[in-house]
Amino acid sequence: MIRATGALRIEPMPIERLLEEAPVFVEALEWHRACLGRAAHASDAFEALLPDLQLFAQVTEGAPYLHCGQRTTTAEIYGADFATRVVGQRDLPGEPAARALSAVYAEAAAGRRPIAQHVRIALTIGGLTHLVGYHRLVLPLRLSLGPAAGVVTRFATGRS
Repeated sequence: MIRATGALRIEPMPIERLLEEAPVFVEALEWHRACLGRAAHASDAFEALLPDLQLFAQVTEGAPYLHCGQRTTTAEIYGADFATRVVGQRDLPGEPAARALSAVYAEAAAGRRPIAQHVRIALTIGGLTHLVGYHRLVLPLRLSLGPAAGVVTRFATGRS
C-alpha cells in the first residue's frame, strides 16, 4: 500500500528552468504551442506524448483520470498495472493530497497557459516513508469531450 502522509509542497517553477530538466518537457511544450492544446489538430504529436502524459477531465469535484501513461511518475511509483486501472478514477485513490495537486488544472485552463511546478510529497511505501520530488508541466487541453488537463512529470534530479 502506498499513501501520502500529509507532507506536500507545491512550488511554482519557471518554465525555462523546467525545460532544462528533460527533453519530454520541451516536446510537450512545443506540441502545446503549435496547437494550443487542441489534440485533434496535431494528433500524431499528441499520440507520441501519450506514454509520458496523464490526462484528467475538468470537473469541479476531483479530476478523473482519462489516461495515465506508462512513463509517468505515477506509473513508476504505483506500477504499470495501476496506470492502466486508474482510468476513470478520481485522482489517486485514498490520497488526501489529491485535491491540492489537482487544483492547478482549473487554473491552467482558466489562464489557457501551461504551468510548471516542483512537487515534494512524503509517501509511505511498504511501511517506510520516502520524500519524493518531481517536476510537472500542466497543460490546458481541448479534447473532443471538452476541457482537460495534460500533466507531464519527471522525478527531480539531485540538482533540484
